[in-house]
Amino acid sequence: MRDSYDNRFNLIAEYGLARFGRAIPIDKIKAAPNHQQWGWWMDALAYFKLKHKYFSLDDVPEELQVYGQTVDIRTPGKLTTYTWYGNKWVSAGSIHDEFYKM
Repeated sequence: MRDSYDNRFNLIAEYGLARFGRAIPIDKIKAAPNHQQWGWWMDALAYFKLKHKYFSLDDVPEELQVYGQTVDIRTPGKLTTYTWYGNKWVSAGSIHDEFYKM
């Protein structure tokens, strides 16, 4: 499934299976509020280390430590973007799951 990670519903279901031992049913994912879907998707991307999303700066591969490179760090309810500047990661801002409430 992971080869098509742009299909967020499949990735979220696979994330549930990998992390919690059971897949989240696709119909349950689709029925969840938009901000919850987005949060689960960001969790799944960070769990599988896709699209430069991680749970910690310690998880970021050294080859991404290049001037101007960005990565996203997932913490509960929030995604923070960091840019490699000089010899360190510098926070460029955060977005909370609540932003996607509709």
